[in-house]
Amino acid sequence: MVDLKEEIGKRVRQARLSKGLTQADICGDESELTVRQLTRIENGHTLLTIPKALFLASKLGVGVQELVDVEAISLPKRYLELKNRLTKTHTYGDPKRIKELEGFLDEIYEHYYDSLPEEE
Repeated sequence: MVDLKEEIGKRVRQARLSKGLTQADICGDESELTVRQLTRIENGHTLLTIPKALFLASKLGVGVQELVDVEAISLPKRYLELKNRLTKTHTYGDPKRIKELEGFLDEIYEHYYDSLPEEE
């Protein structure tokens, strides 16, 4: 699975450098985006929000689709299955069912947590 945050960060950095701009040039008065936030985005530590993606695309003179690979945004199928089972399975206080749900949470945390959008 492609790390979406890292991939977007690389694209943002490449677009900025290809225009010969510094992070400070992009952020300006930092009312929309701070240099620290941009650094975190470019290093793959923070996932872009839609407003920040629109801001960066505008500043860089590119389309949002050049910064964000829409194909890579889809959530992993296994994650969606686990999420569905977590929300649909009732425990009724049964320790066996509770243990099963804990296993789902552990799998999500171990395999998907770091690459999920903040909304998830």
